[in-house]
Amino acid sequence: MATYVGDTPLIKYDCGETITDLSTTPKLYYKKPGGATGEWVATLTTQYAQWQTVAGDIDEAGIWEIQPHLTDGTYTYNGTVQELNVKARLK
Repeated sequence: MATYVGDTPLIKYDCGETITDLSTTPKLYYKKPGGATGEWVATLTTQYAQWQTVAGDIDEAGIWEIQPHLTDGTYTYNGTVQELNVKARLK
C-alpha cells in the first residue's frame, strides 16, 4: 500500500536483531525530500524501532530517508538509511 501526504502510517524499521535492551533514547532520524531534517522518539519492540506518525508529520511528497539512532549511554548505533516514497494526493 502506498503512503500519501497527510497519511499517518506506522514507521517501522527492522534492525535485524534484538534491540529492546540496547537503547535508552531510541530515535528515528528523517530527511524530507526538500532537505529538512528532524527526528522522532522511537519505541522499541524486539527488533524494531518504530514511530506512529500523527497528523502533520508526513507533509511532503517525494523520497524520505529514515535512519534509526540508538544509544545505550556508552555506544551509539546508526542503522542503514531506508527510503519511504510518499506520493502526492490527487485531490
